[in-house]
Amino acid sequence: MYRTSVGSNTQKKDRITLGSQVENLGGLWMKLEKRIDTFTAYTKSSDMGPWVVKYQSVVLNNMDDNDLQAGIFVSSGSGSRMADVVLTDYVNEAHFFPSATPTASPAPSMKGEEAFDVGTGNFDVYPGETTYTNSLGRWRLQGSGKDIWNSRDGFHMAVLGRMSGPITMTAFVEELVGEDQWTKVGIMLRDHADLVQDGREKNVFVGLTQRHGVQMQFRNQTSSRSYEARRADRNSRWTSAWIKLVMDGNTFTGYRKQLAEEEWDYIADCTVDFDTPTVLVGLATTSHDNNAYAEGFYTDVQVSNTIA
Repeated sequence: MYRTSVGSNTQKKDRITLGSQVENLGGLWMKLEKRIDTFTAYTKSSDMGPWVVKYQSVVLNNMDDNDLQAGIFVSSGSGSRMADVVLTDYVNEAHFFPSATPTASPAPSMKGEEAFDVGTGNFDVYPGETTYTNSLGRWRLQGSGKDIWNSRDGFHMAVLGRMSGPITMTAFVEELVGEDQWTKVGIMLRDHADLVQDGREKNVFVGLTQRHGVQMQFRNQTSSRSYEARRADRNSRWTSAWIKLVMDGNTFTGYRKQLAEEEWDYIADCTVDFDTPTVLVGLATTSHDNNAYAEGFYTDVQVSNTIA
């Protein structure tokens, strides 16, 4: 059930009518998932069983994630009766951990840097957000923006550091959520770490697209066009990918693989002469739509001053 606005009536999407069957099942597993403004409920009858979608796509707009409370509840449905419930194995991955102080924050990073929106977009209405779940080593970037392409970008960036080369950056893109076929989620090295980014800076990007495989692209002149070094697996729709970007002087090399145990597969290389010796190192997400969000989920993010 859900309520779409403050003070409005509560609505029922559906009802699980199990009664005493819950005891016969040994309990019931439940999961509620929020992806931007869409909520989906799942159930399963055993720990090892598959999650089954029970209710799909309840859309609640204009919820403030900074004021969102997640928890467990029980109600007897009567002002004159008591009820109780026994719950175990409760976890909230993104915002709350019952055994410890919450570790998510609006703009965390590995080196205490920041996160911000870059370039062209409707960021007053669709501002980006970065959260990091310490217990999972998991990054979530929610972003809008026109694109990472052409002469000016529009995207959300989480800065992991300001570094000079050589640099090797790797990450596992666990999931990409976005409607547009050119939604992009990936890793980036970007010029002018000393300035406020307006979207025209030189950069090199390796990332997963919604429908066009893993892409390596670059801009080698400020305010100039962007180029595709190579789009690997252009006819495949990868749902996740390991990606790597190596900077050695002015040469940048991209790699990708599907499984952690596989060898790195070369994508392409390119030459970009950055104006400044210190570059921005970070994660980037664009929805390819100024009026919509996309999400990127990353784990195993690593940055080093080596060539690996």
